[in-house]
Amino acid sequence: MDARFQSALSTVSFTHVRALRAVVEHGSLSSAAKDLGYTTSAISQQISALERSLGVSLFERGPRSVRVTAAGERMYELSADLLESIAGIADVMRGYASAEQGVLRLTAAGSGAAQLLPRAVAGIASKHPAAEISLVTPGTSDSVVESIKAGFADIGVIYEYSPTPQQLLEGLTSTPLLHEEMVVIGREQGPSGERSSIRDFAEENWVCGSKGSTQDQILKHLGEREGFVPRIAHRSDDPDVIRGLVNQGLGIALVPVLSLGIDRSIHLYRLTDRPVHRRVQLLHRATDHNPLIASAIHAFVKAADDYLTWTLTAFGVTFDLPMLTLDTELQGN
Repeated sequence: MDARFQSALSTVSFTHVRALRAVVEHGSLSSAAKDLGYTTSAISQQISALERSLGVSLFERGPRSVRVTAAGERMYELSADLLESIAGIADVMRGYASAEQGVLRLTAAGSGAAQLLPRAVAGIASKHPAAEISLVTPGTSDSVVESIKAGFADIGVIYEYSPTPQQLLEGLTSTPLLHEEMVVIGREQGPSGERSSIRDFAEENWVCGSKGSTQDQILKHLGEREGFVPRIAHRSDDPDVIRGLVNQGLGIALVPVLSLGIDRSIHLYRLTDRPVHRRVQLLHRATDHNPLIASAIHAFVKAADDYLTWTLTAFGVTFDLPMLTLDTELQGN
């Protein structure tokens, strides 16, 4: 295509094309102006600008009338597809803006992935069936943050533990979701219930996360605080493996409530003296205005609330205060 003609085409606007179609359909500048809400002079200027851009005469102008030329007729025919395409684009964009359509990538690791993510995805999909919902599988909880920072995921689940420093989340927005206790699980240590301190388990073998993991750091910190060194018998970062080892009587473990599972042969022991807490948060980029993120947060809140209901009757024991609560900022949402 000639460079000058290509440059001229770049000045053709949707307003110009719409004016041409209105003049052809109404047969006069004044009727077209009335239909589009412009003055007759403005419509005339738009047609003239379109003719200059295209380098052809689109209408024959008489003292009291206009007649469309062959070029004008052809432009009218071609513009129908153009306007239909623009209307289609506008409809698609409205779908993205309203979250009826769009793409959302979620990520989570650990117990939040197992207990909350499936429920949340189901909630989002039921509300936005035309949206494309996918999961990004991280290797560790730290990978969740990196995936969101790098743009590989849109929203994810992260954890903040009371004895460990909070992560630096520059450029990211966090939404508190759950506040949960960490409890001891075992098999041969008596029925489920409350224990005053983790010191009550000082002589037990422990199942713990890998060396240097958050779980490992917390257990060491609590041991130092209570004056004993936990004896680690087995290590795993998989909550299912940890529960399996506990189920076989190979040790006890300190786990968050979301990691309890449903094995009734395992007992749980709630610590009443300076309990350890974990805060579950949702994370997304501060610059990401994807409207599906708001729906995802709502779905995670509903998933968390469903899990709260389950914990009230889990393990056949009732406590005066819940072990896990929705963050106060989200209660009632």
